[in-house]
Amino acid sequence: MSDRTTHIALGFLFGTVGYCVVKKLQNEEIDMGNAIGWGIVGAGVAVLPDIIEPATSPMHRAFAHSVMAAGTATCVTKMAWDSQELSGEQKAAIVSLFGAYMSHLLADSATPAGLPMA
Repeated sequence: MSDRTTHIALGFLFGTVGYCVVKKLQNEEIDMGNAIGWGIVGAGVAVLPDIIEPATSPMHRAFAHSVMAAGTATCVTKMAWDSQELSGEQKAAIVSLFGAYMSHLLADSATPAGLPMA
C-alpha cells in the first residue's frame, strides 16, 4: 500500500537522484545543496496526485493517477529536455520534478487498484 510517507520518501529520492543524473549526463558538477533542494521539492510534488484527487474522493485515481498523466508528463519532460531555450539547471529541475511525480504513479501502480488508463 502506498501511503503519504512512502510517496514523500520516494519523491525526495527520485527528485534528488533525477537532478544528480542530469548533471552527470551534462558533465556538470553536482551541487549537493541544489540536489537536496530538488529532493525536498520532489517530496511535495510526489503527493500532488493525492492533493488533486484525494483518496476520500470518488474521483481518486482519475486523470492525475493515470497512465495518460504519465504519458503527458513524459512528453512535456522530453520537450523540455530537447529545448535549446532551457539551461542545464532548468532541465535538471524539470527531470527532478518529473521523477518525483512518476514515483507516485509507480508506487500506486504496484497496488491492487493499479492505475487507470485515463
